[in-house]
Amino acid sequence: MEPAEDRRDRQRASSASVAGSRQPNPAPLQRSSSSLFQRSWRSSWTPTLDHDPVEVLSSSDRIFTLEGMKPVLTSTARFALTLFQHCCSSLDSSESAASDTAAELLHAHLRSQHDLLLEICPSSSKPSVTNRVVEGIESYLVERVIGPAHHSWRGYAVTRFRTRDEGIQFRAAAIHVAGDEVRRVKWPPSADSRIVADELRRLAGLHLLTLDAFPTPSTKISAIINVQKGIADVLSHHAQPVAATFDNGRQAAPSVAGTSADDLLSFLIWLIVEINPPRLSSNIAFIRRFRYRHYSENSVEEYALTTFEAAVSFISDFDLMTLGIDPSISERYPI
Repeated sequence: MEPAEDRRDRQRASSASVAGSRQPNPAPLQRSSSSLFQRSWRSSWTPTLDHDPVEVLSSSDRIFTLEGMKPVLTSTARFALTLFQHCCSSLDSSESAASDTAAELLHAHLRSQHDLLLEICPSSSKPSVTNRVVEGIESYLVERVIGPAHHSWRGYAVTRFRTRDEGIQFRAAAIHVAGDEVRRVKWPPSADSRIVADELRRLAGLHLLTLDAFPTPSTKISAIINVQKGIADVLSHHAQPVAATFDNGRQAAPSVAGTSADDLLSFLIWLIVEINPPRLSSNIAFIRRFRYRHYSENSVEEYALTTFEAAVSFISDFDLMTLGIDPSISERYPI
């Protein structure tokens, strides 16, 4: 019979031989499969009835009791699971198709909840309370379900907005470097232009710079509104504002201080060039895609977003040839 010590030595030698013959582990594959994300995502969050929906919705307005909100909470929790499953299954899909489908599902659910809330809510406070609760549902679903998937789509898929984002940033930087030769800025005559510029950066620029950090359509559109409110406050503080003027060789931004809308757009262009925030086109598209259409029809929101889009479009259409930039360099940052 083989001694125990000899048997152990033979087993060690055999194990060493097998280990030596093993090939090194292959390089990790790129993130072409969504299984890893699905596992990590599911482990980090699973929507339940006693989780965030209750916290978000029941805090929207005290007029609702938890029992009265149960149909909305139950429906939202179930829909969150459905939306979550769609996002998981579409992580390998194109960003455009996956986001469009998620947006359609989201808007259909928000419409159904809006109608349900109109039945539950007392008639004396239907509009205000219903709107707050539906906005709470929108924010919850976008931040907790769509948001992580959207970052994954954006992270390893080629999005249709990334190229435009980079092109806008490049053009804004080029305009900024060109300085007053291109930006013939006419400041309020009654104030020091440096003081006005500092106030614009401080009161409006911070909102513009943090736009990309906000996770939901409602907070992003609020940031855009605050940017324009900050500009309006600064200009109204100084008497007789005169619009900033930009000349891009083909067209000019409104340059006559005839209306506050002209002044607002012109100084908004100036501020975007000055701050040059990231992902402007992507953030506009995010708002347009996921903001509940009932709210996007709001006159204040629609005016603010339309004005913001006009300012971004002006920068994106800027003719870089007027700045003497080599066409080969411009071609690296197409719009």
